[in-house]
Amino acid sequence: DNLQDLLDNLDNDFYCLECTEALRDLKVNSVIHTETVDSHTLHVVEKLQSLECYQSLEVHSKIITKISAYLHDIGKGIDEKLVQGKYETNERHPLYALPLLANLLGINILTITEQEINKVLFLVCYHDFFGDILSNRRDTKEITNITHDEQDIHMLYALCYADSLAISPDWFSTRSPEYFLNKILEEIRSSND
Repeated sequence: DNLQDLLDNLDNDFYCLECTEALRDLKVNSVIHTETVDSHTLHVVEKLQSLECYQSLEVHSKIITKISAYLHDIGKGIDEKLVQGKYETNERHPLYALPLLANLLGINILTITEQEINKVLFLVCYHDFFGDILSNRRDTKEITNITHDEQDIHMLYALCYADSLAISPDWFSTRSPEYFLNKILEEIRSSND
């Protein structure tokens, strides 16, 4: 009925949704992702909960961020993207998740605001953002053109950090992502002045 109920259901049974059930034992044809998508997702949620940047979020923001962690890779479970039972690595997988999320959140969650829907969509769509910045594939302006909400940036940072830790414990921490977090926050503050 609401976001807390959705989170409780996912906490109790990750496979409670059709879109998360589609991730069960799903292998990825990738050198970076060595786990199945469902195992990776559960590791992301575990890592997220241990991060100070997550713990420092407001309660409602934590709910939205944790739900987004559970749903961040559901775009990989779409059948037509599978080749011989494996997901072929595709950087567009967050976009494939958007119709699934719109349906799940817009129809199945009775008490959800448009702002809450947009936050989940934003987090899932950009969950690779900080990793992409660190790999020189994106620019901070992409995010500051979308949101001027500092809480959104902190939520995104926590999700990106947890996702990176679940893939490689050293990757994110050896590349100074805090620099880009602070740069984005500075850009937002200067545009709000």
